[in-house]
Amino acid sequence: MTTSSDPNQAVIEGFFFNLATESLERASAAMQMAKSYRLLKRQVLEGLDLGAQFPQARKLGPEETISVIDEAIEAFETDEKRAWQLLPDHLALRKTHPFEHMARVQATYHFVGSQAALNVQVTTAGERIDVRILPTRQREAASQTMAELAKSITFARLSSSVAL
Repeated sequence: MTTSSDPNQAVIEGFFFNLATESLERASAAMQMAKSYRLLKRQVLEGLDLGAQFPQARKLGPEETISVIDEAIEAFETDEKRAWQLLPDHLALRKTHPFEHMARVQATYHFVGSQAALNVQVTTAGERIDVRILPTRQREAASQTMAELAKSITFARLSSSVAL
């Protein structure tokens, strides 16, 4: 996140930085939980008894326990993918690279104001977050649009119980 003397730009960049931070935290937590369940599955497949840790596993038996573990893994993998859907899909073009430990995400949020359109790009690499307001040719119109977006964000934050 860059520092700016424009208070509207600071509001916008701060909002999207916090949004990306929350998304990364949610994705990371889901990824860790899926990893933990994969470890449990491997333990069951190796014949280890999980009954001491999970008394219900003893009642279910290994086949049913593996089935439950597979469902949990699938749920956490879905949660990881959904972590970036904090804003409506029509506002973002998401691009992920699934072959990395923590998928890189590039989201471009498009806002149309009364004077111009404004794009805010959020890019992640691991836990690094970069937020940029993409330049437009119409400097004055872009400034007014930033003010409109900052106002919308401020009202949304005030009316929401979620602290973004």
